[in-house]
Amino acid sequence: MGKNAEGQEQREKKARIDQEWIYNGPYVKLRRDVIFENDRPPKTWEIIVHPGAVAVLPINKDGNIVLIEQWRRSTNRILIEIPAGLFEPGESAAECAQRELQEEIGYRARTIKPLGGIFVAPGLSSEYVHLFVGTDLEESRLQADDSDLIDLKIVTPKAAKQMIEDGTICDAKTITAILRYFS
Repeated sequence: MGKNAEGQEQREKKARIDQEWIYNGPYVKLRRDVIFENDRPPKTWEIIVHPGAVAVLPINKDGNIVLIEQWRRSTNRILIEIPAGLFEPGESAAECAQRELQEEIGYRARTIKPLGGIFVAPGLSSEYVHLFVGTDLEESRLQADDSDLIDLKIVTPKAAKQMIEDGTICDAKTITAILRYFS
C-alpha cells in the first residue's frame, strides 16, 4: 500500500467520527459521517450503506452469453446486463446467484464458480458485488416480481466484447464479468 493511503487510513482510525443515519430504506441506508482530525477542517461524507449483491455470467450449452435487457430508472435508460440481485436474509452468495438466474432468465446453473467481486462505486457506496459464472444451464424458473419486464439477449463472447467496445454494454458488473471470464 502507498504511504498516502495508509496515512489517511491511520488518521481516520484515530479521528473522532460522528455518524448520523439519514435514511433507512428496505434496500439501502444513507449515513452521514463527519470526520474530525487534528489540525484539519471537519470532512463530511454521505455514504450509501448497501447489503451487497451478486451477478452471474450465464453461459449456455453453445458457449454463448445469456444477457438481460431491462429498464433502469436510476439511469433513465434500458441497460444490457448479466442477471444480478440483492441477498435475501441468510442466503449465501452462491445461493443468491442461483436464485437470480432462475428468476431472471429461467435457468439454474449445474456449475457455478466465483469470478471475484467488485465495489461498484466506492466513492459513495459500500456496495460489493460477488461475481459468478454459471454453466451447464438447465431450465428451472422461479417467478420474480419484475421477471416479465426483462428481455433476454443471447450473444457470442465476441459480440459481447464488441458491445463493450462500442458502449452498448456500459454496466460495470457486466463488463467486469465478461472480461474476467473471457480474457
